[in-house]
Amino acid sequence: PFVGDGFNKFSGAAPGCRWAGAKVFTHAGSGNTTTISAGIDDLVANRVANNIKVMNLSLGTIGSPGLDTTERQKVNTAVNNGIVVVVSAGNDGLGATAAARTVDDPGRAAMALTVAASDDNNQLTDYTSQGFTSPGSISGQEEDYKPDVMAPGGSQNYYSCILAADSNSRDGAGFVDQQTNDYYNIQGTSMAAPFAAGCAALLIDALQQLGVAWDFTSSQHARYVKMVLCATSTESNANREDGGGSRGDGIAVNPSLERASAGPNGFPVGKDQYEGYGMI
Repeated sequence: PFVGDGFNKFSGAAPGCRWAGAKVFTHAGSGNTTTISAGIDDLVANRVANNIKVMNLSLGTIGSPGLDTTERQKVNTAVNNGIVVVVSAGNDGLGATAAARTVDDPGRAAMALTVAASDDNNQLTDYTSQGFTSPGSISGQEEDYKPDVMAPGGSQNYYSCILAADSNSRDGAGFVDQQTNDYYNIQGTSMAAPFAAGCAALLIDALQQLGVAWDFTSSQHARYVKMVLCATSTESNANREDGGGSRGDGIAVNPSLERASAGPNGFPVGKDQYEGYGMI
């Protein structure tokens, strides 16, 4: 139906990318740590043969918070093998307790680029999970202060969304599918993460055009890409989209303007536990 209909084609942040996929969920959307870990392993094993430099994980472990040190370690290992690993921060921002609102694994991995979601007003969405204090330092399972950056993820509050590949199950909220293989509107940090992954791909392309020969044997180039994306992000200087304030347990949830000062709760300079370094 899109051929000759007069509308422009949609494209993502890095439309020139080639893709490799690892299926880790059933058609019904369920999955487990075993299949996710196997998918990560497979992409790492084939990184050189298939030129895999960016891995997007729009997923997380269920829990308050969801902890899985195996997945976390595999993400850190993937980065140490030259892959930029981008992970969604999670959609638990409206949880009843601070623990329930916290970023889950594998988004807790120190080496990952963990992504919060913004709305169309460049505000942090109410559903985005929050970071945690005192990240762990066990070798291979290192955590870091999260999230790292914020990217467009859509918001039900403002009827904005990201257009993704069609699920062929429904159109919008509650409508039966009107046309197969079109687009599906959805919101979440799972939409923000691939936006950031596309940005990473554009940066990698720019580096390679400058003559960089990608290193698949260490984290040097993967960490460089993460550093540049974090260092060039912009703090929102705005409350969370729902008006901010605090949740039912009285804990504040708004981003804080850091600029050159250290963030709250032990966070590094320019970063806080809600939007990280800000908009990518």
